[in-house]
Amino acid sequence: MYRAIERAGRLSFAGSPVLPGMLAGCTDMALSRARGIQSYGIGPPATLNDQSNFGPHRDVERILESSLYQFVEFTWIVVTGVAGKQ
Repeated sequence: MYRAIERAGRLSFAGSPVLPGMLAGCTDMALSRARGIQSYGIGPPATLNDQSNFGPHRDVERILESSLYQFVEFTWIVVTGVAGKQ
């Protein structure tokens, strides 16, 4: 899975590093992991404009439409990269 995410990062965001991260908050993935299901979270890669104007848990929690298209492409590459290996 991580290799698929790295590949998607290279293809969608050339020159940007892909680094693992850890959220301090709670997600639904804890329930999956407790049952032995590997879980990975990927979020919308945000531009500086997205981060400064529309951050998580703000009054306007969203990303720009142009960023959404790039995130959909990124997610598609990840999913097809993993599904193609099955």
